[in-house]
Amino acid sequence: MSFSFEENSHPRTTIIAILSAVFLMGASSALQGTSVALRGGMEGFSEQVIGLIMSGYFIGFIVGSLIVVNFIRFVGYVRTFAAFASLASTMSLAHLIVIHPVAWIIFRSLHGLFLSGMLVIIESWLNSSTSTYNRGRVLGLYSLVYLTAMGAGQPLIGVFSPATFEIFAVTSILVSLSLVPLALAQVTGTPRVDHSPIQIARTFAKSPMAGFGVLLSGMSAEAMWSLAPLYGHGQGLSEGAIGNLMLFLSLGALASQWPLGWFSDRGDRRIVVLVGAGIG
Repeated sequence: MSFSFEENSHPRTTIIAILSAVFLMGASSALQGTSVALRGGMEGFSEQVIGLIMSGYFIGFIVGSLIVVNFIRFVGYVRTFAAFASLASTMSLAHLIVIHPVAWIIFRSLHGLFLSGMLVIIESWLNSSTSTYNRGRVLGLYSLVYLTAMGAGQPLIGVFSPATFEIFAVTSILVSLSLVPLALAQVTGTPRVDHSPIQIARTFAKSPMAGFGVLLSGMSAEAMWSLAPLYGHGQGLSEGAIGNLMLFLSLGALASQWPLGWFSDRGDRRIVVLVGAGIG
């Protein structure tokens, strides 16, 4: 799967707009995950059911990353982003309309689908707006902004209780606002999408440790992000303390990026992976 764009006459404006949208998306996504987990506990859902609800997000995320190409091909780049953002905002509020485990699994899955589509578009746009000279730095900045955003919105849990509608409205507002910088950016170019089949088996064969490492780290990290709020609630932490807990998870992930990268560039990456996993 690859993307290419016509020449962009406003690369700096585009990058600033994209990073602004990324921050709002990241804050909304992480905050909604915490809110859903806590509200599910308050509604009396079992831990197993809440685990299924939170897992639905990642199932949708995989599906969205596969199908977004077709939408871009038929309806265009900006309109696809706008549609996915609007639908993700809708899913945030839908949790309050139908409070039932099956409905929440569906809503959470759809939210993951729409958010992954938005991220595919954004990452592709960033790729096309940079050159070989600055692409690494810009993509590193993108990761920095996204990780920061995932923690920055969490303290809002202490301001707006998940027991009420306000926190879900806040997540809806944040993802809706991510539309604004991209819609108003001075950007030219029409996307051209080329679809190549994904070869997962070949990827694993080429680098088994990297492939399985991604699977295991994803399972463990996302289990922490999804269920840590519920654990904190069960331990009697206040909502504000749970928000701070999630904030520090994000700050820890952020702080590890540079040293792990530094060591991996100067030594055996397999050892760095094993040591990092062991400490984790």
